[in-house]
Amino acid sequence: MNERVRTVVDTARWNGSLLLLVTVQVLIFAGVKLQLCAMEPSNEIERDGVNPRHSSLVLSLDFSRNGKYLATASYDGQVIIWDTATGAYIRSFFPNGSGTDIVRFCPTGKEVLVAGSASGMTVWDMKAVKEPGIYYEPRIFDYWTYCAEYDNSGNRIIFGRTLGFRAKAFVIDSRTGEPLRPLTRLPWEHHGAVADVACGPDGKKFYSASHDGTIREWRMTDGQTTRQFEKIDGQLRRMALSPKGEIAAFCKEGEESRTIFIWDVESGKLKKKLVQPDAKIFDLIYSPNGRFIITGNRDGHVIIWDVEAGKQIRSFYANVGEVCCIAISPDARLLAIGGQDHTVRVWDLKAEKEIYMLGTAAPLPPDAPGRDDAKDGIKQQGRESN
Repeated sequence: MNERVRTVVDTARWNGSLLLLVTVQVLIFAGVKLQLCAMEPSNEIERDGVNPRHSSLVLSLDFSRNGKYLATASYDGQVIIWDTATGAYIRSFFPNGSGTDIVRFCPTGKEVLVAGSASGMTVWDMKAVKEPGIYYEPRIFDYWTYCAEYDNSGNRIIFGRTLGFRAKAFVIDSRTGEPLRPLTRLPWEHHGAVADVACGPDGKKFYSASHDGTIREWRMTDGQTTRQFEKIDGQLRRMALSPKGEIAAFCKEGEESRTIFIWDVESGKLKKKLVQPDAKIFDLIYSPNGRFIITGNRDGHVIIWDVEAGKQIRSFYANVGEVCCIAISPDARLLAIGGQDHTVRVWDLKAEKEIYMLGTAAPLPPDAPGRDDAKDGIKQQGRESN
C-alpha cells in the first residue's frame, strides 16, 4: 500500500473471540481498523484522456453540503466526483474493488464515505490522493453493511450491520473509528437486515429501517435503542427523515413497494400512506424544506409529492431506464438521477428541464422502461392519495 496512507486507529478489536447468541448460534467477528484516505481535484481527464463514466448501474448519489460537488457510486465499484456548476469530471477512484452501494459527503466537506454491502467501508480525504484504506472489514459469515451515514456534525458515522436474520445499528467516531459503546454489549434489536439509517435533526438521535418492517430510534450518545415505531407488513428498503419531524419509507416487494409510509417521529405512529399504483419505488428523498417527497421509480419516472396535500404534483420521465437512486442539492435547485443505463441525469427543478448528463448511456435491456414517455419539461399532476 502507498506509504502516504495514514493509519488513524487500529482499535475496538474483538480478537476473534466467540459470541454465543441466545439462538445458540456461534459466530466469529473480525477486528475493526480505520485508515484515512485522500482525494483531490485534478485535470486528469485532460492529461490522461480519461472518459469518465460508469460501466454499470448507478446505485448512490450525494451532493456536498455547499452544493459544489456531486458524488456518484456504481455497481462497477467506481466513485466519481463531479462539478455541479458545469458537470465537469473532477476525479474517479475504486475504493473497494467491487460493487459500491453508498457514497456520502461528510458535512464538513473534507471527507467522502464509501461503503459496499460485501466490501466494507472506506473514508477518503478531499485534500490529496491516496490509496483506499480499510474502514470495516468486508463481509464475513454473511455479515453485511447495507447503509451508512454521517451525523450532522460529521464527527460520527452511523451504519447498520446484518448477520443472518439479526441486525443492529452502530455509532462510531468518524476520526478514530472507535465505537461509542463496546460492540459486544449492543443487543441484536432488528430481526432482519438494517436497510437504511438516518440522523435526527437535533443530532441526539438516529433511526434505522429494517427488513423486519420496523423503524427504531437510537440514542447517539451510547448507541442504545430507545423505542420502536409502529410496525408494517413488509420489508423496508429505504427511508428519509424530514426536518418537519416525519419519516417516510417504502418496502422492497409487493404492493408495499408502491406505497410511501409516513410516520410521525414524536409519537412513532403511522400517520399517512401515499400510494402510486403505477410503479415500484426504488428510492425516495424529502426536499430540504420537508414539504415534498420525491420518488425514483422502476418505470423510469420521477414523481414529486406534496406531503401535506397527499397529491402527486409533478412527474417526468428521467430517460435512464429504471431509476436506481436520486439526490437533491441543498438549495433544492438540482435533482440528480442515477439510472439503469449507467448515467446520471441532472435536472434543474426551477427551469423544469434536464441540464446535463454525466457519463455515457449504455444500451438498455428489452424489458427496460421505454423512452416513449420522454418529454421536454415536467408534467403537472393532480392525483390524490388516501
